[in-house]
Amino acid sequence: MELFNNNTRMWLVDDNRNEIASVDFPKVGDRTFNIHSVDVAPEYKGQGIGEDLLQKVYDFLKDNKRNALVTSEFAKKWFADNPEHKDILMK
Repeated sequence: MELFNNNTRMWLVDDNRNEIASVDFPKVGDRTFNIHSVDVAPEYKGQGIGEDLLQKVYDFLKDNKRNALVTSEFAKKWFADNPEHKDILMK
């Protein structure tokens, strides 16, 4: 698998270059991004790929001193399950 990042979207592709998962986080303010969709191809669901990709988005936003709004239900649950990562969330 290979990871791509265009600063508002991260996605994984398999060895055949087929997209298998993505997180969209468009910029909504000067330093704020909205994590609004997390998608995983059906054949890859249940393997932790969505969670791993959210961790990478978190690391990217934190490393770049950015904040996040979260409107994706999947991402809301991930942040609730990982309270140590709430530091980037908008209050």
